[in-house]
Amino acid sequence: MTNINQLQEQAKQGNVQAQNHLGLLYLNGDNITQDFSKAWYWFNEAAKKGFEEARLNLGKMYREGLVQDYTD
Repeated sequence: MTNINQLQEQAKQGNVQAQNHLGLLYLNGDNITQDFSKAWYWFNEAAKKGFEEARLNLGKMYREGLVQDYTD
């Protein structure tokens, strides 16, 4: 089981893998309340740093119509 607090701290420190993983947890509601805006935020943070998997996850969110008025 993923320690959410530890993952959030790593994501806040700029770890792109943690950011993407946290995005997936929020996207799917795995052991955390599902929140598409937070998923988008964390995917976007990692994508801005060039993390390809996060870019793909953002694309999936757009394709599936899960993105609203989220901004940088």
